[in-house]
Amino acid sequence: MTTPINVIDSAIPIIASAVAEWKKKHTKEMLTRQVTNLLDKASQEIVMKLLGFDIGYGKTWELDHCNGRAGNSAAGDYLRKAQSAAITEWLSTVKLPTLSEAEQKKLTAEMKHDYEYALKTAFSKLILAKAEADAAMLMNKLTASKQLDNYLAAMKLVSGEENAS
Repeated sequence: MTTPINVIDSAIPIIASAVAEWKKKHTKEMLTRQVTNLLDKASQEIVMKLLGFDIGYGKTWELDHCNGRAGNSAAGDYLRKAQSAAITEWLSTVKLPTLSEAEQKKLTAEMKHDYEYALKTAFSKLILAKAEADAAMLMNKLTASKQLDNYLAAMKLVSGEENAS
């Protein structure tokens, strides 16, 4: 009785031959040249998209209304760093007005007021959320054990509402 030939074993030489043939045709230099050619052909589109434009329905460049949703890229990171450096350099040449001591005190007081208001507002929101969570927990305990019904009945007795009926 003969042993059946394993299909995978017979495919391995074919795969190895195909990979070797592909490697001969696709050298590192040839792949680099192909990628460079593709990038050269698409360079305008790449730059325009990085600048926040897209090709619209009229096949013209328009501001991309979805700009920022697609994520970042290495090229975008590079451009942001270059832009940041250019803006920083430009700002160093702009003469800003100096604030008087009175203006500085006024500005400091306004910032302190804004900070305190924001802190109080945030703290109030946290307190409200905590109170709502505690109330919900208490309500669950009271309704689960019928204590709420007993409490409301006791309150009616104390307030005299029960006698009014």
